[in-house]
Amino acid sequence: MSGKVTMKELSKSLNLSVSTISKALNNSPEISEATVNKVKEFAALNNYIPNMAARNLKVGQCKTIGVVLPTISTPFFSSVLEGIESLAVSNGYRIILCLSNELLEKEKASIQKLLETQIDGLIISPSRETKKSNDVGHLSKLKAFKIPVVTFDRRVGDIDCDTITTDEELKAELAIFNLERAGCNKIIFLADTLDLAIYDSRKIGYENAMLSLGLHPMIIEYQNRFPNKHLKRLLESKSIDGILACTEQSAIEVMSFILKNGFSIPHDVSVIGFNNSSLGKTFWPSLSSIDLKPKEQGNLAIETLMDRINGLLPVGNINYQLHSEIIQRQSTRTFF
Repeated sequence: MSGKVTMKELSKSLNLSVSTISKALNNSPEISEATVNKVKEFAALNNYIPNMAARNLKVGQCKTIGVVLPTISTPFFSSVLEGIESLAVSNGYRIILCLSNELLEKEKASIQKLLETQIDGLIISPSRETKKSNDVGHLSKLKAFKIPVVTFDRRVGDIDCDTITTDEELKAELAIFNLERAGCNKIIFLADTLDLAIYDSRKIGYENAMLSLGLHPMIIEYQNRFPNKHLKRLLESKSIDGILACTEQSAIEVMSFILKNGFSIPHDVSVIGFNNSSLGKTFWPSLSSIDLKPKEQGNLAIETLMDRINGLLPVGNINYQLHSEIIQRQSTRTFF
């Protein structure tokens, strides 16, 4: 035989019924070991590929999970995807990945594509435009198709779904308390992500912690242009000794800036960022980070979705909130 063969062709060549071929390929105890081996060997030699769509139709599932991410270019989302994919595959599911590129219309198109493809469930971190507009009709309609949804990292609107989150306010407070214990008392909050809920939550946590310690909050915001002059004046006047960076990218930027201008980390200023990726590990001096546990978020998202698909969760939405911790590296100051 040449090309991809069908079960009917296997049946004809082996002079066995289609039912027997099917049972043998699925290791049915009704079929002898010798017949199972014979069928599998012949199927492999002749490039037989199971028709998963037909098989899943019988059990009422397509064993396919849709995943929509804003990007995979950041260490956080690539680690989340790794967590999702590893557990999905080990449980017999395949994933179809779509990227929204932080655009609402692309996110809507991705959802429509996944509906047409047929999926059992959806895991999504909504785009920035979705969050900003609070337009969630494309997500809410999935309930009419009986497709469960799990959101992670970002929460938007009033979506009937399970969620995976971390406490952004608490993480920021934890960072400030640790910087203060390390001897810092002039700590700024440096933010480059102003259009996401995490910015507001992290800023609130920063302000709460600073006020509770009797310290003066100071916030520096930027989007396109790094605040070189402002930061240099603060460093030269010794007006700051600690920085909580809203994202890992802003933390790497400010650490690079500090070192290029002849200042020392952590002797002159200590820096803590969010996430615990290879960027922070390989940068010298290594970046102390609040671990957002991306792989764990991915694992928990797929576990929750599979349980929801299989009817193992109670009625009503579940909000899992993961505990975060600070990862300290290469610092001469003691944080604990």
